[in-house]
Amino acid sequence: MEQYLHSAIRLYIGCIIKYMRALRLSLLMCCVSVWSVALDLKGPLFIQEPPHRVEFSNSSGGRVDCSAHGSPPPELAWSLGDGTPVVQIPDLRLVHPNGSLVFPPFPAEHYRHDIHTALYRCKAQNQMGQVVSRDVNVRAGE
Repeated sequence: MEQYLHSAIRLYIGCIIKYMRALRLSLLMCCVSVWSVALDLKGPLFIQEPPHRVEFSNSSGGRVDCSAHGSPPPELAWSLGDGTPVVQIPDLRLVHPNGSLVFPPFPAEHYRHDIHTALYRCKAQNQMGQVVSRDVNVRAGE
C-alpha cells in the first residue's frame, strides 16, 4: 500500500510540475506579447505639417491640410491661436476628420475677420503624446 501511495504522489507531483511549466510558458508568451505591443507604440509625428501662411480669395476658397502618423493612429484637431477648439461653421469653415481645414468660397458680405483672418494650429494626439503645428496665418481677401 505504501508503495502505491508513493507512486501516486510522484505522479501527482509530476503533473503539477508539467502544469507549472506550461503555466510559466504561457505567462512568458503573454509577457512577450505585451512587450512587443509596447514596442510598437509611437507618439504622433507630422506627415504634412501645415504651412506658416495660407492666403486665398473669397471666390476661390482655401484649404489647409494636416496629417500625422503614430501608433495608435493619432486624432487630429484644429485650434485657434488662443487655444479655442475650431468648430465647423456651415458655408464658412469646415473641419474634416482627415485633418483638412476647408474655407469654401463665399460672398464678400459673408467675410468674418475671426474666421478668414485668423491664426490656426493643428494638433495630432494619441496615448503616447501630442504634437502641435507651427502657427498657420490664414488670410482671405477679394
